[in-house]
Amino acid sequence: GLPLTVSGQVFNTRGDRVPEATVELWHADHSGHYDTQGFNFRAKLTPNEKGIYEVETIMPGSYPDRPAQHIHYLISAPGHKTLV
Repeated sequence: GLPLTVSGQVFNTRGDRVPEATVELWHADHSGHYDTQGFNFRAKLTPNEKGIYEVETIMPGSYPDRPAQHIHYLISAPGHKTLV
C-alpha cells in the first residue's frame, strides 16, 4: 500500500495536554481487510510531553460497507471519558 504518516495531538476541552493519554488506532489493509487474528495495522501510542503522537503505516483500503478509506481511533486517559 501507499505509505501514510498519521500524527496529531491530544488535548482536553480547555486546550491543555492530557497526561497519561493513550491513542489506539486501527484500519484495514490496502485491500480493505482487517487483521482479526493478529495486530497488523493496529497501534497503541503514548503521546509525548507536548501531547503529540505519530505512526507510520499504509493508506487503508475501502470495503463494501464503508466506501470511504478511514482510520478508527480510541483515545483514553485516567479521569476522562473514552472517545471512539
